[in-house]
Parts: sequence; structure tokens; C-alpha cells
Amino acid sequence: MKFYKIFLVAGLAIGMLSCKKESQITDLGNPTASNAARATLRVSLNNRAPAVGDSIVQTASTWHVNDNIDKIEFSETVVEKFAVNITLANTTLNSVVDAKPVFLIVDSVAKNNIFRTITNQNNEFDSFFETFSDAYVIRDVYKKFIPKDIKDADLINSLTNEGFASLKNHLGFNINIADYRLLFPGAPSTHFSGAVLSSIGRANLNANLTKQLLISNGLQTATKKGDLIVSLKVKVFSETTASNEVVNVFIAKY
Repeated sequence: MKFYKIFLVAGLAIGMLSCKKESQITDLGNPTASNAARATLRVSLNNRAPAVGDSIVQTASTWHVNDNIDKIEFSETVVEKFAVNITLANTTLNSVVDAKPVFLIVDSVAKNNIFRTITNQNNEFDSFFETFSDAYVIRDVYKKFIPKDIKDADLINSLTNEGFASLKNHLGFNINIADYRLLFPGAPSTHFSGAVLSSIGRANLNANLTKQLLISNGLQTATKKGDLIVSLKVKVFSETTASNEVVNVFIAKY
């Protein structure tokens, strides 16, 4: 009986030793069986809070358990959110009051635009291998952290119908009477209420002021004030198209 108990304990010990835990690499998509493990990707930055006009240096470090990396992509998504300030001969219209926009125009400048790709054809990745980190290290300098350079008549013409409607509505409450008469000569007295437009005058401006009429009959300057939002993505693919990505978002006022 005692011999049987010793044998049973020994058997259990052997069984426990034979049930080893899978390694983290094996857990990562079972690369030996399917070669589908995602490559590891790390991205470091030289500046996490850039100002408009700054360059952003991304340093991407990547490696794969089987060294089966197919390509790496750098892409950008750029959005501007802004209000429009204009001046007429007698009117200065500020569309940002107490640091808050009266209305907001959203301009999608670029969406998932791939601006750099490195593939492993002809062993191109070998030139980026660094022995010290045992990884492929790719540095990219992003120099387009700048809003679109557009102003005055070009800016007015670029506005969507919704954006221009918001500008007109704001202008209706702030336009100088003399500037209104330049836009609408012969406007009747019902369009005015003292030194400002009446509800009839505002309705007329909203209904009949066109971009061309504003540009031709009074516009002196038009400028943007708002936020530049840039999303930079680095994405690495294994040879079986499994992928990994890192996204960093930057916001700056202008």
C-alpha cells in the first residue's frame, strides 16, 4: 500500500513536469504553425506637443519572431477645424470670442494618405537593421505640420455652402450699415433698426448674399483661426498580411 502511494505521487509529479506553459511567443498567433504572428512595433517621437511649423520625427522599431516582415507604411490624416475672420471697409468680424469659435468649419485635408512605404523586396529592410536593438529601425521626418495656406477671396470661395451660411448668419448681427448698403444699394429702411440690421435685413443678407457679391463689393481680408489636427500612423505587415499599427495624434492652434 505504501509502495502504491509513493508510485502515485511520483506519477503526479512527472505529469505536472510534462505540462509546460506555452511561451509568450507561442501564444502570439502560433507563428511556427501558421507564420501569422504580428510583428512587434514601437514608435517614439521627438516632440509630443509640436507647434505649427514644427517637424515631427517618428522612430519606428519593429521585429518579427520569424523575421517575416513584408512592409511598413507611414500615413497621415489631416483635419482643420476653424472659424473665419473677415474685414470689410467698416466692419471687423471676429468669429472667435473668448477663445471659442462662434461657428466651426471642418476641412478634411487628407485621409489615410500613405506618404512612405518600405518593402522587404531585395532585402530592403537590411539597411535599417540595428544590432544594438536587434530590430529594424526606421526614422521619418514629418514636415507638413502646417495648415493650408489660403486666405481672402480664395478662402471665401473654398467654404462649403454650410460654412458660408454660418459666416453670413454671424455677419448679419455685426455688419456695419454702410457696408450693408455697399452690398445691397437701395435697401429700404425696413432693413435697419437704428445702427444695426433688423430681422428683415438679416433675412435678406442670409438669403441673397453670395460669395461673389461679398468678394466684389466689400471684402478686404479673410483669414482662418482654429486647430490643426494631424494623425500619424505607422503600420507594419508580416508576409501573411497580419499587421500591427501605432497612431499618434497632434493638435495645435493657429
